[in-house]
Amino acid sequence: MPLRAGRATGTLWSVPVPSEPFGTALRRLRERSGLTQEQLAERAGLSPRAVRALERGERMHPYPHTLRALTDALGVSEEELAHLLPQRVPRAGADTGDDGREPVTDVRLQGWSTSAPLPRLQSLVRRLPLPARRPTLGRDGQVAEVVASLVAEPPRPTVVLGAPGIGKTNLALAALHDAAVAERYGGRRHFVRCEGAASAGAVVVELARVLGLPLVGADPLASCLAELASAPGVVCLDNAETPWEADTQQCESLFAHLAETSGLLVSLRGTERPGGAPWAPPVRLEPLDAASARELFLASAGPRFDRPDLDPVLREMGGVPLAVELLAHAADGEATIDGLAERWRSERVGLLERGAADHRLLSVAVSVEVSWTSPLMTGPARRLLSLLGPLPDGIAHTELDVLLPGEGLRAASVLRRRGLAFDEGGRLRTHPPLRHHVEAAHPAAEPDWARTIARYCGLAGELGWKVGTAGGARAAARLMAETANLTAALLAGLGAGDPVPAVDALVGASRFVYFTGVDLGPLFTAGLGAVRTLADDCLVADVLRGMGDVALARSNYAEAGTRYEEALARCEAGDALGKANCIQGLGDVALRQADHEAARARYEQALPRYRAAGDALGEANCIQRLGDVVLERSDHDAARTRYEEALDLYREAGDALGEANCIHSLGDIALRRSDPERAGAAFAAALPLYRRVGDALGEANCIQSLGDVALRRGDLAEAGTRYDAARSLHRQVGDVLGEANCIQGLGDIALERADAEAARGRYEAALHLYRRVGSVLGEANCIQSLGDVALRRSDPGAAETRYREALPLYRRAGAALGEANCLQGLGDVALARSDLERAVACLEAALPLYARVGDVPGEAGCLQRLGDVAARRIEAPHPAGIAHRRLARIATREHLCQLHVNVARSTRR
Repeated sequence: MPLRAGRATGTLWSVPVPSEPFGTALRRLRERSGLTQEQLAERAGLSPRAVRALERGERMHPYPHTLRALTDALGVSEEELAHLLPQRVPRAGADTGDDGREPVTDVRLQGWSTSAPLPRLQSLVRRLPLPARRPTLGRDGQVAEVVASLVAEPPRPTVVLGAPGIGKTNLALAALHDAAVAERYGGRRHFVRCEGAASAGAVVVELARVLGLPLVGADPLASCLAELASAPGVVCLDNAETPWEADTQQCESLFAHLAETSGLLVSLRGTERPGGAPWAPPVRLEPLDAASARELFLASAGPRFDRPDLDPVLREMGGVPLAVELLAHAADGEATIDGLAERWRSERVGLLERGAADHRLLSVAVSVEVSWTSPLMTGPARRLLSLLGPLPDGIAHTELDVLLPGEGLRAASVLRRRGLAFDEGGRLRTHPPLRHHVEAAHPAAEPDWARTIARYCGLAGELGWKVGTAGGARAAARLMAETANLTAALLAGLGAGDPVPAVDALVGASRFVYFTGVDLGPLFTAGLGAVRTLADDCLVADVLRGMGDVALARSNYAEAGTRYEEALARCEAGDALGKANCIQGLGDVALRQADHEAARARYEQALPRYRAAGDALGEANCIQRLGDVVLERSDHDAARTRYEEALDLYREAGDALGEANCIHSLGDIALRRSDPERAGAAFAAALPLYRRVGDALGEANCIQSLGDVALRRGDLAEAGTRYDAARSLHRQVGDVLGEANCIQGLGDIALERADAEAARGRYEAALHLYRRVGSVLGEANCIQSLGDVALRRSDPGAAETRYREALPLYRRAGAALGEANCLQGLGDVALARSDLERAVACLEAALPLYARVGDVPGEAGCLQRLGDVAARRIEAPHPAGIAHRRLARIATREHLCQLHVNVARSTRR
């Protein structure tokens, strides 16, 4: 693009020396506005340190964006404040006009015209050296890409694009210092800082300064181009967005001329590539990966912070190199990472600055403000960025025009081009340090934030109730993407003048959390305080019961019981259904704690209330839970009757979740009756139903049960895979009991593999969790398994201690199968000690218990051990064979008879 012929129309810096120092005037204007230094800094988006430095005269030439921020904050014109800046002394002998100003020197820029002011530059005796290289960890590929363009023949003009603080300057310097570039251009590698240049003409002046060229009486552009054309060289225009955004056409003309004369490297904030030059494909910088961010931090902060708990703090930096470097600088004053993390939580972006904190490389806040004050930032774009501040999950593309009606999509486009936002997973996001600064310095306008709160409250209320029903998986996925936003918006809503919409949304949120286990942080704690102040008893009871459900899912039984009792007390006299729900919840607490009698009483108390209210779903839930009670008591036939009754009601009501629960429970009966084929089929049928309704807890339990089936079949690898997958889901939903069950299953696998030490470690880990949640049955199972480990290690004394410790726990829980296993274990201890009488007594006590619960392998094991005892007592050539033939004659079941016959036959071989 040809440059326009013409004359520079801008004026030089040639105004009179002010009578009042800039710092004094700034303090006077601040005090006139009634502001403290901290308040002015907050309004202007600066650090208090930067304001103090300006008022003390330590900084006498603020950057243009700083000057604009100060004038906006003080409510004065930019000219009024700029007039007070220290000016250059007029040249000796220069004439002055009537107004005392030095006449403008006629600086001709052939082929150039601009209306922006140019600063005067004294002649230099030598060109400026290339700045030192800075760290560029994790950027080797991008550096190589830039270097390849610069050393190509001819060199290809290249632009580096990226967000504020992403490392564009460091990358450019790394490329200029590369050995290949140094060999090609030698000392003619020129680095031009453009952040203070408000026009293309100002860039030329700065370039001339770097090249060491005099300007007075010369044509700056012609001089620069002539110097660059005299030998191979490369020019880097760093942070060129400042002049390009203000003087786009002329800057692109300058880019074209420079590209024709030398190698050209330009760094720009944002994602928009400029015109003017035949650019190579742009180099776009993304955030650092976790490993590179850690390496960058430790390179500055030192190895004492090389600990795992550094990672959560670094994640808050979002991979932005400037933020990581400034955090490392702040670490110099901290002894441990804990102190640094606490300062980050309290100071946020205020921590990410050093020195005077008045330059983009010294402060994240200043770096962000450069973009915030850009002339290309529109009002809607600023409003949208202010909304992104308090929304950690970003904003779904489909929500942009909902939160900012008619303007959201266009505003998002502006933010992308300026590098202030990016797209990820169908959402518009911004990097954490930028988000924290905007949230503090530029809070969202009240109408925009109120609209946002209402939207997220509506989503929680509407979609939360769909989770756990047909199609609930889609609702759960939608809410999962908004968890941090829901927390932020509902917390703000709870603190609003009318908290009822947010409290109402808590009911849906609690259902979502119950089924998915998502952590909504302090939301329910804050909600509890707001709820108790409301007069609407029905709403309060619903929220309290929802909180009880969440506590139950997280195995916090004491809190769950308290919430259900509170909810029951707030239910109105005529709210039979609400009372039934609370009573059923109390039954669930008792069942989880193996208090079967209390659980049965609660369910039987709730059942007629559901029937009276005509609530078939509540009725089915109670019947299913009564099946759970009798199943835990090993009454398989009664349990099957209850489950089949409930299953019909669930199917009639179209409730997929209830159907899945019943099918799963019928699979449990089959597994306990040693029918793994039938059990596996039931679990496989229930699993897609759980997934369809979005019930992560049900899914986890089902996968764990499939692991139990694989273990029974001897497929240890498949069992381990299932337990690991289920354990991950249990952790996601906060189900400590389920996690303990999976760990115990992994212990069983280790025991089957004869890895007694690994099994012991698993059982002890699970035992700790069972005791934490008060699961008597789980505790008993682990203790009994530890007895099995001791027996495998030939330590009958320790084994006996464990079995005797577990036995009363099983009896207390009414677990006949566990009691039988303990008795059989004690029989094995007696056999190891050759105490045949005691062995027979224990085994004969266990045998009817196995028969009662239908555990064929357990029954067969007892009979086989009794045969072994008999074999020891018989003097014959084949005593074991004789014993098993006798046992075959008295066996009560055909398959057991055949088992002993087969053993007897094998002894003859």
